Amino acid sequence: MEKSIRTLALAGLAAGLTLAGTARADEAAADSDKAVKAAPVAATSTDQTDAIEELRTSLANLTGQLNTLKAANEYLPQVHVLAVFEYAYERYDSVTLYTVKGGPQANNYAAPVQNGAPTGAAGFFVPTSEVELDGKINKWADWELKYTFAKNAIEDTGLKLHGISLLPGVDTGNWTWDLKVGDFRQAFGNEPQTGTSDLAFTQRALMFGGYNPLANTAAGTTYTANSAWPASKSFFVGQRVLGLFFTQAHDFGPAGYTAQFNLVNDTENEQTAGDTTLFNDAKGNGVDTDQSADNAFTEIGRFGINVNVIPGISTFKVGGSEIHNSNNTAPFAVGPAGQVYEDIQGADFTIESNVAHDKVWGEWVGANKFQDVSGYMGQLKNRAEGWYLSDSFQPLLFFWKDAPKVELLARYENINPNLVATANNPGYVASTEQAITTGIKWTYTGKDFTAINYTVYGIDGNFTSMAGTELLALSEQVYF
Repeated sequence: MEKSIRTLALAGLAAGLTLAGTARADEAAADSDKAVKAAPVAATSTDQTDAIEELRTSLANLTGQLNTLKAANEYLPQVHVLAVFEYAYERYDSVTLYTVKGGPQANNYAAPVQNGAPTGAAGFFVPTSEVELDGKINKWADWELKYTFAKNAIEDTGLKLHGISLLPGVDTGNWTWDLKVGDFRQAFGNEPQTGTSDLAFTQRALMFGGYNPLANTAAGTTYTANSAWPASKSFFVGQRVLGLFFTQAHDFGPAGYTAQFNLVNDTENEQTAGDTTLFNDAKGNGVDTDQSADNAFTEIGRFGINVNVIPGISTFKVGGSEIHNSNNTAPFAVGPAGQVYEDIQGADFTIESNVAHDKVWGEWVGANKFQDVSGYMGQLKNRAEGWYLSDSFQPLLFFWKDAPKVELLARYENINPNLVATANNPGYVASTEQAITTGIKWTYTGKDFTAINYTVYGIDGNFTSMAGTELLALSEQVYF
């Protein structure tokens, strides 16, 4: 019996050793398989690292090529196109308003005299269409060329130098100045320096060439209705002129300033389409002075201050402007005879609140024209004054911070084209003209907008006397 038990025990022991050996063999085989399998994984990881490095190198080369292409592209001409499509309803009753000799200004016109049926025009037209090219010459010089189809003229054209050191040969940091040479907007006020595509209203203010249904006339009649309304413009200050344009500006953080000075041709003599001489007749009526009769320079300047630390006010700017404009009638005039000139002063302001979502701006202009009288230089011949106050309100921003730019617009303006009528024509007092414009403007992308403006007119603050005289304009501007 004991032998049988011993035999069974030895057999069990042998079986266990056999199984253990088999298990160790299986583990060894498994380890061998892992090693074999691990080798390709290690090789694959090395290949991936090399591929990533190669990709990085390729991306770096591509970035360099793109930067080179971008730098080269900066010197290619950039093309911009502006087109304004407008429906205008221009209506006025044909009236003649007379001054009252010796009467106070409040009563210096008679009741409007109806001269037949209302006149005017209504329909679609294109008041502005232009193409602009601009480009870089190098990091401190640019060029610009603009062609206006409506006028068949070249405007805003010339060379622009920027970032010029205040002291020659000395690095003055960010204390620099800019220079433009060519035909550009003169440095006066706010609106005369604002391009058509950036105007808030569809029409400029009366004193800057906006539509005016009335025309200043001779003594005895202050105004008469103008049969060619769009041609009636009260340019107290022009827009562009040929010459040199200097600008120096600096920002101190809480405040800054901008100083501008222009040395240019007579401001009446913007070069006309097709004219390549100094003997141009700027307005095409055969009576304007030109650079052959008026060869003295005109000096224009403006100094503006901006304040950046007023709570709730994102923009606060004020400025003052001056023009000394020669209007000589004799070539190379050196004495009183033939010398005529203008001194024009202006003041402007802009206040914008990012809390009230409102912008208010306005301008005042006083223009004095002097001439030789009886051998004495400097006799005041005419003084014109005008001002406007405008407002732009964006109510949707109170409810939606990313709201579309929809503006409610309003403007009140007043002009007096001849404050010295009494001196020139004893017994007569010049009337003033007013205009009220309201509008809605939706700017949906960049400078592209749709707007509607409505304007009514008055004399000496009396809008009843001009009842029936109105301008309705629906405009669509496209800029790309």
